[in-house]
Parts: sequence; C-alpha cells; structure tokens
Amino acid sequence: MGRLKIFWTAILVCVVFAPNLSFAMMPSEKQEKRNFFEKRDGAEKENSALCSQFETNIGKFSSKLLEKKKLFSERKDTHIEKISEKREEVDKKLDEERLEADAKRKSWYENLRKKAETAEEKQAVEQFISTVENAVKVRRDTVDSAKKTFRTAVNMALQDRATAIQNLFDTYKKSVADAVEKAKSDCNTSENKNEVKQMFRESLQKAHKDFMDARQQLDPAGETIRSLAETKRKTIQEAIQTFRKTVQSARETLNKVLDIDKDTTETE
Repeated sequence: MGRLKIFWTAILVCVVFAPNLSFAMMPSEKQEKRNFFEKRDGAEKENSALCSQFETNIGKFSSKLLEKKKLFSERKDTHIEKISEKREEVDKKLDEERLEADAKRKSWYENLRKKAETAEEKQAVEQFISTVENAVKVRRDTVDSAKKTFRTAVNMALQDRATAIQNLFDTYKKSVADAVEKAKSDCNTSENKNEVKQMFRESLQKAHKDFMDARQQLDPAGETIRSLAETKRKTIQEAIQTFRKTVQSARETLNKVLDIDKDTTETE
C-alpha cells in the first residue's frame, strides 16, 4: 500500500510540472524570448540615443551661432573703426585747407589796407573785411553743424541696424532652444521617434527661414546713409552759395570806394 501511494504521487508530479520543464528546455522558444528582450533593449537604447542627440545638437548650434554673432560684431566694429579713420582724415584735410585760406585772406586784407588812403576808403576796407570774416564764420559753422548732424545720424543708423540684427540672432537662438525642449519632451512621451525627429527638423528650418526673412526686411543702412549724405550736401551747398553772394555784394560795395575788380584773391 505504501509503494502504491509513492507511485501515484510520482505520476502526479510529472503531470503537473512536466509541461513547464518541457517549455524551459525548448531551444526555439528560448531563442525567441531572447530576441524579444534584445530587440526591446535595442529600441530603448536607440530612443535614448535619439533623445540625447537633441541636447548635443543645441550645444553645437549655440556654438556656431555664437561664432556668427561674434563675427558680425567684429565686422561692425571694424567698419566703424574705418569710418572713424576716414573722418579724421577728412577733418585734418579741412583744417589744413582752412588755415591756408585764412593765411591768403590775411595777406589780401593787408594789400587792401595798403591801397586805402582816405578815411572813407579805410573805413570801407575794414567794413569789407568784417563782412567777409563774418560770412566765413557763418559758412564754416553751417558746414561743421551739417557734418556733425550727418555723422551723428549715420552712427545712430548703423547702431540701430546692428542692434536689430543682434536681436534677430537672440530670437533665432531662442526659437531653436524652444524646438529642442519640445523635441526632448516629445521624445520621452511619443512612440514615433522618427516623427519627433522630423518635426524637430522642420522647426529648425522654420526658425532659420524666419531669421533670414526678418533680416532681409530690415531697412538697408546704405539707403539711409545716402539720404543723409544728400541732405548734408544740400545744406553745405546752400551755405557756400550764401557765402559767395554775401562776399560778392561786399566786393561791389567796396569797389564803389576802392577799385578791387582786378583782385581775384580767394576768400573761401
């Protein structure tokens, strides 16, 4: 009786556990299970690598954008430096020409004083000299004022455009950073990583297009400067014409008292 009980107990154990043992020992099913986990782990690693690329991309982009922004700033500084150098050359030349003109007028005045003999002639000469000198001062003040106004406006136009472009760089950088943050968030929640990658690429393309379009819409500084230069030219030309009329009128008045028609000395 005891042996019979042991026999049936053994049969029961085989019936219950044999299927599991058989399953564990089937090579094809073991390989299938291994492949499943390897595929899952590989997908997780691929997704993790894809998501981490967004952080890498923003780092590379920020470096390149910073280089472009720095290059633009350096070019702007170089341009302004060249403008300053050119202005110094113009001012130096103008000062030299004015000193030369002052010396010629002084010599001319002395000759006129020598010609004047009577009190009336002497008074007329002094009046003429005073009129010419006042006209010279008015003309020079007008020229200097026009030049200063022009340069100040040019500086402002260049600075305004440079600031606008710098702001565009900052906006561009923020747009890309926002795109990266959204892509990172979507990457952690979306099943379709390729779609996340495509949306990220499209966001970058749009940010770049917006930057280029906005930059092209900025008013060219060259047009503004040409307009300012034309205003300066007209102001100076009017001042010169007024000066010449004043001097011509003064010469005619003096000529009634003292003959100076043959005197062609430059007064400018």
